Amino acid sequence: MRKVLLLLSIFLAISLNAYSSDHYLRLKTNNKAEHPETKALVYFSKLVERKTEENILVEIKSDERERDESLLDQVSFAGISLALVDLDYLLPYVPSVKKSGGISLEAINKDLAKENLIALSIYPRKHRAVFFLSKDIDHSENLTIATVGSSYYVSQLQQNGLSSYSIELKDAAPLMLDLNIAGIDASLVDFTYSEAYPFSNSCYIRKEDSLPSVLLMNRRIFNSLKDEDKLIIMESARLSKNYAENLIKRAEETIFNRLVKESTLMEPANG
Repeated sequence: MRKVLLLLSIFLAISLNAYSSDHYLRLKTNNKAEHPETKALVYFSKLVERKTEENILVEIKSDERERDESLLDQVSFAGISLALVDLDYLLPYVPSVKKSGGISLEAINKDLAKENLIALSIYPRKHRAVFFLSKDIDHSENLTIATVGSSYYVSQLQQNGLSSYSIELKDAAPLMLDLNIAGIDASLVDFTYSEAYPFSNSCYIRKEDSLPSVLLMNRRIFNSLKDEDKLIIMESARLSKNYAENLIKRAEETIFNRLVKESTLMEPANG
């Protein structure tokens, strides 16, 4: 009994310490824990906690089942404090960015001024590739490519004369075994960290890169912070973007070298 009471007191002490901070922020991503962007988010959380002397604690949850639309809703309605969301899902909120093609933090936040969202940083673009189950692909046929992402990427593929529709990354593995699907279009990094990667033995690198991911925060939660803490959040987000850039660059180099050795790199029909 004494041991149970001791364990309970330790648990309560840890819990009270965790929630005694000025702010306890919840951050979500649908990338795996080992994904470069998730590692950059962990770096962000550690910077915030250290620079605020743990007055602000950031809890990171990685859940591949979460859709970007759901993450947007959760951060907008303060179900969570922050989320990393692909820009292609944010485009309906930032019409000027969509029209001009100019992607900057200032442009995004100008549009988001009407929303309960604030963009803290823009993570770097990632190379996209089309992964095939078999290298015996006849590019003269009207191929159907399932694309990971929103309608933005579908339209990009259709401009290249390919039939396509949008899927979630978690659905890529079973679709790789579907004989009606020629391949999966996805970010080079994202796909390689998915369960579908072992099913592919050839690919080609696409000319179009993925739109960047954006670290978003609930505007009301952000505005509730002290001015010095706001600056720390923004600076930590900027540093995490630089950290992500280095991690993604190294990851893509490693993946590309692996593809050269283990897969067949193909030239697209219009390449």
